[in-house]
Amino acid sequence: MSTQVWKQTSFDILETSKIVSSGILETKIGDLVIDERLIKSIENGEESSILQLYDASFSVLMNVVIRYKKNHEDRVSLINNAFMKAITHIQDFKVGTSYSAWIKTILKREIIDDFRKNKRRLLEVSMANVPESMETERLVWRMDRELETKQIEALLLK
Repeated sequence: MSTQVWKQTSFDILETSKIVSSGILETKIGDLVIDERLIKSIENGEESSILQLYDASFSVLMNVVIRYKKNHEDRVSLINNAFMKAITHIQDFKVGTSYSAWIKTILKREIIDDFRKNKRRLLEVSMANVPESMETERLVWRMDRELETKQIEALLLK
């Protein structure tokens, strides 16, 4: 007896979760079956399994990151960083749950971290160019930037 659940996760990737006749939970993203065997092979560092998972994950992740970054290299960098974190913590993924939701959460956190890092860098450069005599304007500017940051973070966490 087999029970299947279908979820549309992006424009071209369909994710399914099912309990196969042996009672083992598995999740499919595209044509790749994410089951205990795949997780174990990734934990053991098998390069072919890691590449298969990367190929299956890439378009799902690109559909998320494309909304937040304009530069292709920045997008790929964020995807690679998120994927490396996912591989490092693959033992935390529960087979039978939504892999795409799990990896998208990791990517969204990576995007927020990147935003915070770049915001600090931008703030340091911008504040260095403001003369000391404009202390009040500087304080108002800083408060305005913090409000904008909170609004952007709230959008990312939706």
